[in-house]
Amino acid sequence: MFTRRFALLAGTLLLLSVTVVGDQNTPTAICNDNRTPAGILAHGVLQIHLEARQAVWYPNGSDAAHLVVAAFGEEGRAPQVPGPLVRVPMRVEVSATIRNSLDHTIYVHGLASRPEASLQPQPPTNPTTTADAAATLEVPPGAVREVRFKSGAAGSYYYWASNDRQSLLMRTGPDSMLSGAFVVDAPGTHDSDRVFVVNTWVPAGGNAFNTLPTINGKILARY
Repeated sequence: MFTRRFALLAGTLLLLSVTVVGDQNTPTAICNDNRTPAGILAHGVLQIHLEARQAVWYPNGSDAAHLVVAAFGEEGRAPQVPGPLVRVPMRVEVSATIRNSLDHTIYVHGLASRPEASLQPQPPTNPTTTADAAATLEVPPGAVREVRFKSGAAGSYYYWASNDRQSLLMRTGPDSMLSGAFVVDAPGTHDSDRVFVVNTWVPAGGNAFNTLPTINGKILARY
């Protein structure tokens, strides 16, 4: 029997009733089923090279309308929605690079060591701010940033990015697809379990009454 891990994200995206046309050279994003971890793990170090780029995404199947969004992928591979699965054992070092191939600066959160539950920072009282400001990576367009850190405490987490320094709840538009699962396994964990990234999408300027649930890059009703 396999277990299930869920990374819950609150994202937003402008949902259109018509097809949004992208450049003919824009790659198609793969709906990531989170079965295959990204990067190369060797000698206690996970090497992973992420890229944020524009992608064409089909949340309701390849026979339905598509959207042009920003998405993470491994360098040299197709972008993915959600982004590549970062999965490591406890006490492993992560060496990650983030290349920004978008036309605007992004702020990357969540690529940092995870403390024990008793040491977790208190959530900010202002919902428009983030608790991990010190570990946020600012990546201008065309730039590459590198970060190294220990994986930290076992658990199911996520990483994400946006075009400003506000909280995940305030993120809107195409950047709302810049998210991925980050799983730290305790000793003896079986990697045959399933990882699900659940997004709740709100149209730009929308509210809680017109949301669209998705799971691993697909509209929930199709999963």
